[in-house]
Amino acid sequence: MLWVATTILCTAIIAFTGFFIYLYYLHGKYDHLPGPKRDGFFRGNMKLVYDKRTKYKFTIHQIWAELAHHYSPMFVFWFFHRPVVMITDAELVKEVLITKNLPRDEFGYSHFSSLFGQRMLGRGLLSEVSEEEWHWKRAVLDPGFHRPNLMSLMDSFTTICDSFLQRLETLADGKTEVSMAEELVRINLDMVAKVSFGDGSGGLWVYCTSE
Repeated sequence: MLWVATTILCTAIIAFTGFFIYLYYLHGKYDHLPGPKRDGFFRGNMKLVYDKRTKYKFTIHQIWAELAHHYSPMFVFWFFHRPVVMITDAELVKEVLITKNLPRDEFGYSHFSSLFGQRMLGRGLLSEVSEEEWHWKRAVLDPGFHRPNLMSLMDSFTTICDSFLQRLETLADGKTEVSMAEELVRINLDMVAKVSFGDGSGGLWVYCTSE
């Protein structure tokens, strides 16, 4: 039994040492990037998250928005041992995603699929991590975004946007609470209905939200 306990102990020590060395390597790899100071070697920035959540009731997206405002255009955030690099500058995003075509991390991109518990980007072009799937979706959408096609739809877009602004004016009474996520989904569905079926009356929104 002694040799079993010794083997388990040695394995645990080796595993912990390997993890320590790996984490030390990660810290050295990302320490040159701006960002909030780590709260501990193993905890990363999780104490910051805990404090913001308990004191201000912030969600993780609100915490990121605050950090982006302070450290823009790029910063690194640590989920315990895992670094997440946030980029807020359009040119840097283009360089990372298009010019260098760097790999997309599933852990980071999964947070953009939904926002505040509601579907946001889903598995669209901006949140797709599979390069093969991304190229297929891009090829499907490309023809619809050619300039002649877009120019022929400008009247429809203008009509829907005018209706959207009129709706917001009726809601802006200083008392009504408005879900902008819902309103943006509504205007997108109206545009799809107008462009695809010639119906911009909100029928598609009613159909999609009916039980």
